[in-house]
Amino acid sequence: MKRKHFLTIILSFSLVLTVVTGAFATGYAAGSRGSPTDPLGEVLSGVLPGIVPTTPPVGEDQKWKLFVEVWEVVSQNFYRPVDKDVMVRAAIRGMLETLEDPHTVLLDPSVSQRAREQTRQKFQGIGARIEEKDGQIIIHSVFPDSPAQSGGLQPGDIIMAVDGDPIAGETPEETALRIRGAAGTDVVLTVKRGEEEPFDLTLTRAEIRIPSLSAQTLEGNVGYIRLWSFGALTADDLRAALESLVDAEAPGVILDLRDNPGGLLGAAIRVSGEFLPRRTVVLYEEQAQQLRPYRVPREGVALDIPLVVLVNERSASASEIVAGALAHYDRAVIIGQRTFGKGTVQLPHDLSDGSQLRVTISRWLTPGKESISEVGITPSIVVEADFDGTKPLEEDAAVQRALQELARVASLSNAA
Repeated sequence: MKRKHFLTIILSFSLVLTVVTGAFATGYAAGSRGSPTDPLGEVLSGVLPGIVPTTPPVGEDQKWKLFVEVWEVVSQNFYRPVDKDVMVRAAIRGMLETLEDPHTVLLDPSVSQRAREQTRQKFQGIGARIEEKDGQIIIHSVFPDSPAQSGGLQPGDIIMAVDGDPIAGETPEETALRIRGAAGTDVVLTVKRGEEEPFDLTLTRAEIRIPSLSAQTLEGNVGYIRLWSFGALTADDLRAALESLVDAEAPGVILDLRDNPGGLLGAAIRVSGEFLPRRTVVLYEEQAQQLRPYRVPREGVALDIPLVVLVNERSASASEIVAGALAHYDRAVIIGQRTFGKGTVQLPHDLSDGSQLRVTISRWLTPGKESISEVGITPSIVVEADFDGTKPLEEDAAVQRALQELARVASLSNAA
């Protein structure tokens, strides 16, 4: 996956301040509507109400006036009808582009809704992950105890149509929006499986809890945990998985953060805390360039178990906070590829039409006061093999290298 394409994905998972402390309890704001006495507000209020202040900022009247003049000339004189919604959004995005910050963005309502669902880890649909592969939309994985699982959908199935309408040319995001819907309603998927003829599956949508992780035991009783993202339930799910591994006396744990685009800052801190004593996980740089430390909030359950963390070029944001903290304290061996390099924090503002404006408000630094922006985190052991989440772990080069490293650590600890 190209870096530019992956950037469009992590915009939905920007490191946001929503559940860390009281100071970041909500992090949402709505603008005020334009006033009829304000020409610019009058122009825009019918298109995107709630994003224009009632009066221009002091000293900014001429700049606002210039925008209104251009708007009115184009609206009244252009030779064909104009789409004012498109014009407004283009103007907003053009304004944001001047900031030269790819993470300060306006998310459309549909994308904003999906981002909120990912954070809450709940949505209404069938409970399956889809991806594009070789120009086709395929089922990547099926959530346990979901309509997709009970209805017979399987990983590798190719989706041909939704409710009888072909999906050729659609992105995974577009197809996902068509499959989702109110709990209790039906959706019909036309599916092709292997060499079989396409067939229909009728699935009844339900409220789906998005899994935080998948966990299993590998050879030698080593625990393997893959984190999908950092949502509201991730830390508690991880704690439960680790408690099971500790009870089973697992000799080591592989924490897989590959392809994990990030999520909530609070979740990253709590995840790190399961492996670290009460130390600083991340430094938050405020506007005055003062550094505020965020420490482990509770006693972890896996403070001593040998640990390997897997990362790749699509490990970003909260994933990098975890990897950076564990590497700084020599708590884990980091294996894989250099990470994405997203070292900023965004504050989301919900707008009146369902859009969301995400504004970069801070940088974060590792406990060693290092910024990873555009640099990423370089693993101590580099494995350049591309990650394919559909491959058996026995064929995964990074997982196999992690098992070797854990075996090496075990042999050292057992040496006389």
